[in-house]
Amino acid sequence: MLKLKTKTEFGVQTTQGIEQKTIRVIINGGSFDINNLLGNGYFYYLNENLQAVQMNGISLFKLWADISSSGDLKTELTHVLKDAFLEGLEEGVNYGTIASDYEIDNDEINHLNE
Repeated sequence: MLKLKTKTEFGVQTTQGIEQKTIRVIINGGSFDINNLLGNGYFYYLNENLQAVQMNGISLFKLWADISSSGDLKTELTHVLKDAFLEGLEEGVNYGTIASDYEIDNDEINHLNE
């Protein structure tokens, strides 16, 4: 599982209207076939009760030919999925964010109940 979050807050639509929130991302699923690596996850924010509120889903795609393994496959796949997410911010829903707005989310609290 890969978790990212924005370094600053952005305006997102909540039940209370537009509010400034840290936008978080989780890539929590994936699969592969002979040619492709696929990942999926979603954008979310934390409400006032620190519960995760899911926003849009994310689908990632990367060709195996674009992946160079350094030996540690788990580390490499995490890196590739992170890069695929950040590259994909220019296409589709991004809540006004760009790649440099994100950092790894090392928050130990499990807001997602997973």
